[in-house]
Amino acid sequence: MTLCQITNNEITELTEYRLSALGIKEHDTLRPLFVKNIDIIDENLMVLSEEFSSWIDSKCRIDILAMDTNLNLVVIEIKRYGSEKNMDLQAMRYASMVATMTFDEAVEAHQRYLNKKNIELDAEENIRQSLSLYNLIITSDNFNKKVRMILIAENFTKEVTTTVSWLNEHEFDIKCVEISGHITDKKETILSLQRIYPKPDESEWRVSLLLKKRL
Repeated sequence: MTLCQITNNEITELTEYRLSALGIKEHDTLRPLFVKNIDIIDENLMVLSEEFSSWIDSKCRIDILAMDTNLNLVVIEIKRYGSEKNMDLQAMRYASMVATMTFDEAVEAHQRYLNKKNIELDAEENIRQSLSLYNLIITSDNFNKKVRMILIAENFTKEVTTTVSWLNEHEFDIKCVEISGHITDKKETILSLQRIYPKPDESEWRVSLLLKKRL
């Protein structure tokens, strides 16, 4: 993606920098920014927890565990480089680990997160208000039917995008979002997020493809 700055009727292309060169780190910079501005990633999300690790026999940590307006859990993994630690497989592992989570367990996880942040809110009330659920009856029949995954990185290898493509063709919901950094002439840092897979204009086509496979 090309970003330009317009000054005094002059247009200048902004140079792209590696996030490391800008001092931007995944856990110290990116995750807190996304937690506070989760709608930048997806306007239909709310954050349940960050660095979620409530497992009995595992030390795995989900960068951001979110929930969407369709009552699905969303695993968000952030890496500066898409080749790090097989992030596609890591996201799949985490998705499988929260696939059986109930709404009551999600509420408990969110309450622990609020308490840790010293935020005096009732977890269930905050979830319902944030996602406009209000008086909706939430049961095992409508909650967490399909865990979604969002991968955010500075770049992605072909191995990752190939895996993501295959997973989406087999009815998983996993997206790749690239993040880039730029500097203006006033030394301001600009971050740009672009969904590279599946591309927005591919969504309807992929839904149609899945429907045809079921017929």
